[in-house]
Amino acid sequence: MGLHIANAANLIFTTGESMAEAATETRQEFHARRAKGIGGSDVAAIMGVDLYRDAEELWLEKTGQKVTHEDDTPTPDQQRGITFESVALKLYAEQSGTSFIPGSRGTHPEYPWMLYTTDATIIDSGEEIIGEVKCPSLGMFSRIKREGLAASWILQMQHYLCCTKSPVGRFIVFCADRMEILTFDVQADLLLHDLLIEKEREFWTLVETMTPPEPVVAEMKDGKVEIVGTVEKRYDDKAREAFTMLREAKAMKKTSEELEEQALYRVREVIGENRYGVFEAPGIGRLNVSQRAGRLTFDSKALANVRPLDRIAVGALLEPFFESGAIPVTLVSWLANADLDLAQFDKIGKPYDDVRFYAGRGE
Repeated sequence: MGLHIANAANLIFTTGESMAEAATETRQEFHARRAKGIGGSDVAAIMGVDLYRDAEELWLEKTGQKVTHEDDTPTPDQQRGITFESVALKLYAEQSGTSFIPGSRGTHPEYPWMLYTTDATIIDSGEEIIGEVKCPSLGMFSRIKREGLAASWILQMQHYLCCTKSPVGRFIVFCADRMEILTFDVQADLLLHDLLIEKEREFWTLVETMTPPEPVVAEMKDGKVEIVGTVEKRYDDKAREAFTMLREAKAMKKTSEELEEQALYRVREVIGENRYGVFEAPGIGRLNVSQRAGRLTFDSKALANVRPLDRIAVGALLEPFFESGAIPVTLVSWLANADLDLAQFDKIGKPYDDVRFYAGRGE
């Protein structure tokens, strides 16, 4: 659901601090500081929507029962973020005509266990906007382009907005493979902030009292976090073997998808980004590129917002008045024909490119 891009092998480099500041903080100092409270990247685990950590693992970290060693090396995803965060900010500023200053570090004015470290403060038309930089892989970037931000990222930004009392935050999502940037603005959600404060306070109390949290699983729907179940942890060899096999298969699938994304990007470069038709490299394969109309979906939320009447329920309620003649016949006729035009709730998505490849048999 999201990436946790944090630190380098020996030093912490984040665009939320000056290089001089960052270069003085070792990994040990970084983790010691984070152990004093709850940071933005911790929130998803507390809320049960983080696929990489759960509340119990986070609790073990915060209570010092799970130690992060000084010689831990960053993962490729973390290293990508370390390498390209400053590049992404500079490129975004050039493309958008905005400017930025280093981010800030601090605590919530009322709750000292709510910590924040922002990547940058973006200056856009005189407005100061909290900036968060993400540098995902090509596959993850393509997914974000299709599906939007991960729930864990949204919660991270809402945590920052809550701590700083800021009205808006902006994600700068940079794909180094494509040298492409996506931006997403997140507006402060005060109701969600109340929930974050409540849940983070509960979690921090568990840390202070050395009480393990309950293992829950949640989903984020329409900006709300809903508990959907609990976690059953399996430590037996059979389960670990099966889960390992699935994890490796998923990793291979992810690699394959990223390779396909890179290949498609390269092919579109070669044939032209906005060209449609059938293209063939004899003996290798044929490519059919066409533009499809946007998908038609039904907006049930918009329908619910207009609060349509239930004709059967209304008829049952008014039946006694019909029989007594207290309601005019014209009104009865109107009610019988007051059909709601459901077509107004149809949504048509944006046109999209359909790219189909048919492999040749070779020459």
